[in-house]
Amino acid sequence: MTGRRTFSAAALKQGRQIHHSTSTSSAAGTQQMEGNSSYLPSDLFTNSTSSNHGFNSTDEFINNRNEVDSFSQFQRFIGHRCKLGFYKIEDALNLFDQMLLQTKPSLPILSYNQLFGAVSKMPHYSTVLTLYKRMTIASLQIQPDLWTFTILINCLCRLNQIEFAFSVLGRIFRWGYEPNVVTINTLLKGLCNDNKVSKAMELFQNLQKTGYPLNVISYSVIIDSLCRQGMVNDSLTLFSLMKKKRIVPNVVTYSCLIHGLCNLGHWDEAKAHLKEMQSCGISPDVTIFNILIDFLCNNGKVDLAFAVLGRIFRCGYEPLVQTLSSLLKGLCNDDNVSKAMELFRKLQQTRYPLNVITYGTVITGLCNTGKVHMALELLEEMNENRKCVPDVDKYTIIIGGLCKQGLVKDGLTLFSEMKKKGISPDVVTYNSLIHGLCNVGQWDEAKACFEEMLSCGILPCVITFNILIDFLCKVRMVAKAREVLGVMICKGMEPDMFTFSSLIHGYCLVGNVDDAAKIFNVMICMNCKPDVVIYNTLIDGLCNIKCLKEATRLFNEMHTNGGGTSVLNQNLLPDGLCEDNHPGEAIKVFHVIDDGELQPDIITYNILIDGMVRVGQLKVAKEIFNLIPAKGLEPNVITYNTMIKGFCNEGMLGDAYQVFLQMEEKGCPPNEVTFKTLVKGYLQKKDDVMAMLLIDEMINRGLLLKKSSVPMSLLNMPKTDGVSNECLP
Repeated sequence: MTGRRTFSAAALKQGRQIHHSTSTSSAAGTQQMEGNSSYLPSDLFTNSTSSNHGFNSTDEFINNRNEVDSFSQFQRFIGHRCKLGFYKIEDALNLFDQMLLQTKPSLPILSYNQLFGAVSKMPHYSTVLTLYKRMTIASLQIQPDLWTFTILINCLCRLNQIEFAFSVLGRIFRWGYEPNVVTINTLLKGLCNDNKVSKAMELFQNLQKTGYPLNVISYSVIIDSLCRQGMVNDSLTLFSLMKKKRIVPNVVTYSCLIHGLCNLGHWDEAKAHLKEMQSCGISPDVTIFNILIDFLCNNGKVDLAFAVLGRIFRCGYEPLVQTLSSLLKGLCNDDNVSKAMELFRKLQQTRYPLNVITYGTVITGLCNTGKVHMALELLEEMNENRKCVPDVDKYTIIIGGLCKQGLVKDGLTLFSEMKKKGISPDVVTYNSLIHGLCNVGQWDEAKACFEEMLSCGILPCVITFNILIDFLCKVRMVAKAREVLGVMICKGMEPDMFTFSSLIHGYCLVGNVDDAAKIFNVMICMNCKPDVVIYNTLIDGLCNIKCLKEATRLFNEMHTNGGGTSVLNQNLLPDGLCEDNHPGEAIKVFHVIDDGELQPDIITYNILIDGMVRVGQLKVAKEIFNLIPAKGLEPNVITYNTMIKGFCNEGMLGDAYQVFLQMEEKGCPPNEVTFKTLVKGYLQKKDDVMAMLLIDEMINRGLLLKKSSVPMSLLNMPKTDGVSNECLP
């Protein structure tokens, strides 16, 4: 190991030995070559516990140097000590100092590599670099070898110093070595961890072209990184290429693929690869089970997730804490907070090592379902448990839960308690309080909370300003909201869609549609695409001030840009156009809505029918009326009354009465307006008999107490022969 070497099959074999024993412990083939025993003598641990060399500490060995003054014995001790690992970094540093004292002869680079490897596992990567430098300047004439350089590359990559790692690669070539597959895998992993996946791919492809013998770890590293970037199709292509080259995937490779597919929601493909893995004789490990459980819980398949948990136990594994946290979260998201609490208590009884994340999952679930009092109990448990002390996130979740329930006073009390315990609130904590105070109308207190946050050196975020602006706009303090917007911009923060939406709504609320339109234009100039809420707010404002032409233009622009209307707002423009006697334009808008994803409701049809009746287009009104059943809708009493009114206006009493009978048949009982419309129509046609029959029917149905209660003003008609004034509506 101490001489220069050339790239050879033997070197490759040695490289494979290095990574072979560590491949199963890395999530994507991370090479942990530092403490590999393949570099040690085969008899290293023979009788290692005997009294001759069973030293358990550096001091014990040094104290016995006079009795056992053996160079090889010291080497064995170093290997044994590094194999066991160091509890404190000081122990490793003390051993290193003693190693430097061994000068005649100097220790081989193997011993130093063992120490460097052990220290890097602690992990003290910077310390390894320092120790290497001390070794090189100690004038011991110790030459680093490929293992040394690979350890250095690993440490530099872990420290995100990828450029320096490549400079070490250059030194490898200058010293006459050839990097082995472990070295290459280390660099690939370093590039990927530094979010330089494209460069990692470039290096990988260049190595492929030159015929460099990449292994399963090399492929797994790239596949994992591609999946993390959402490039699952590319990773599947590489996976197929890997199998074509007869490189057998391992559990890590499948784990990366399954994780990537689950992240994209491709459950069927993930299951297919799981089956393929098992058919190849590769058993899933606890990492894969955790991936599956996490995916199933996030997608509401909690029962299946618990089935996978049973599989974990049957395979002899212990579930990870994050696995249990996923199950608890899944139960909470599935509105089974009581079951989540039951599982949580069982885990406590079995003394399972629950952590802050586990507690946080249950606390979040309790707060989201309004059970804040139970969340407070868990918080108290955490405070009593020194091993699981609550952090700012847990306090913030509960403060937010209290504020959502309007218990802002309790939220402020918990906020004070948190600060007394030395836990500093963050911007999310303040946002929760400010939002809660605004929701209960306590503007002065919200403002004071905001100022306290600034005085504590906590920078507000866009959400903070949005909370303030939204509240001010809702209470019609739009000028004040503009001031807050100015502060927001001065702080270097860009307004987002929610900011603009609040301001536009505020201006429309106070009838200042011109300024709302200006805000809308500013939003467009800032490349912030308005959503359906903003469009509909502005359209509503324009309709209210009878700017129907501009409202129609905005409506068409919204649909051209791929926007859609909401159930509540899709009728604003048709209603405004019909009221302004533009039924033709209303019909055009109706067709746009009808062609979209959101179908018109019965209110839309009522608006259009009424608009057509008002301008005397009864034929069009009837056509629209006849469309309703085909759309899966049922006419309501307003629909029927409007059609009856239209027929009566045109003197078509027979058609009006047919609609009256139809509504009875369809189970829609006529109301007072229905009868009065018909009575008026028959009286206008001088059909007093029919009018009297309808009035009698009104009395029978309890819609009219007696004939004398029918006022003349309702019909606005002169006295008709044959009908007394008291009988007229």
